[in-house]
Amino acid sequence: MGLGVSGPQVSEGWYGVPFTRPLARTREYVEVVRRAWARELVEYEGEEFQFPSVGGTSLGKPLKLMIGPVQERVPIYLGAIGPKAIVQTGETADGWLPAFFNPHDADELLAGLDRGLERSGRDRGAIEIAPLVPVSVGDSLADAQQAVRPFIAFYLGGMGAKGKNFYVDLCERYGFGAEANEIQDRFLAGDRMGAIKAVSEDIIEVGAIACEPAELDGRLAAYAAAGADSLVAMPFGSDRTATIAALASFGS
Repeated sequence: MGLGVSGPQVSEGWYGVPFTRPLARTREYVEVVRRAWARELVEYEGEEFQFPSVGGTSLGKPLKLMIGPVQERVPIYLGAIGPKAIVQTGETADGWLPAFFNPHDADELLAGLDRGLERSGRDRGAIEIAPLVPVSVGDSLADAQQAVRPFIAFYLGGMGAKGKNFYVDLCERYGFGAEANEIQDRFLAGDRMGAIKAVSEDIIEVGAIACEPAELDGRLAAYAAAGADSLVAMPFGSDRTATIAALASFGS
């Protein structure tokens, strides 16, 4: 199961949930879900969640899941890129789904994950690192890069408000803050094409794999060397079927 808190715009604008204590809500949510999947009677007194609920008719009672899961423990993966959220992922999750995982500059992110793992008495082998990566394999490098530019521009420009976009924050920590902020400013001003054009090759290297076929194995190997156990690959480009086939042949 993959979980993530998103950001204030989505949490408050779509889910109707105040984005005031996202880390606490995530931690408690994971605990409640694990109890439910264990087919325990769910009684929980948290700061964010209470089962049975407080108030209402007072007729609520602890219940348990009627249908058993297909496996004894359903793994929970957290999508996290903020420093505190990454530490919490190491403490509580079975897997990590980071976006904009830069295989050439992942030490800071992995250090946070390791701190969380240490707090829970675990090591790196206890968690699967599975970055979310748009992948474009093209006949030319320029074609491959162009295919992922709209995706990157949308995440840096539209997936958060000014001053509250976790992807922009992460790019700032990588040293690409000026470029990320330019993309966001253009996007928020309504200049979508300008935002796309502002996505540089350096930013693409941070947020995606875009290459010619002969380079793909090397790009994938870089993620493995940086600590990734697998990739959640999102195919882009004019021939996505060919990209999927190229991914499937990695290492063969």
